[in-house]
Amino acid sequence: QGAGTLNFTGLKKHAIQSSGKTTVNSGTINVLSAVKDGMNVDSFVINGGTVSVNNPNGDGIDADQGYIEVAGGALNITCSANDAKGLCCDSTLTVSAGTVKITLSGADSKGMKSDSAMFIAGGSVTIVSTGDTCKGISCNSNLTITGGTVDVTVGGAASKGIKTDGN
Repeated sequence: QGAGTLNFTGLKKHAIQSSGKTTVNSGTINVLSAVKDGMNVDSFVINGGTVSVNNPNGDGIDADQGYIEVAGGALNITCSANDAKGLCCDSTLTVSAGTVKITLSGADSKGMKSDSAMFIAGGSVTIVSTGDTCKGISCNSNLTITGGTVDVTVGGAASKGIKTDGN
């Protein structure tokens, strides 16, 4: 939180790792690269500020123990590895405000992936994926879109804009 800028590079593993909830309220966070995930946290919340992740080797933001909530601010994620996920979590993924821009180029990639329900109720989501067998949005439960702007472009062979295992 604050008006400053933090730049991170993960030379051995993740650029940012937290065994708890990570909340961004303001400021600028830049993940320049990482050997694994750009951010590997239990849960991730952004209320304001800007988080940019450029990761050629793994996922953008992986909340592997919890949820993701985008309630404001801006997320800019670029991943080029195969099977990379821009935003992924084991619980719910919610976008209620703010801007999410995800660009993927590796095969089998997923722009936004949730193992539980996903809700888009506001804000702006833009996902561009050019790799083969990619999914712009992948939800293992119910996907609910009630507001906001969602723009998903997939260009690779056998790719899907939205894939859900629920409703």
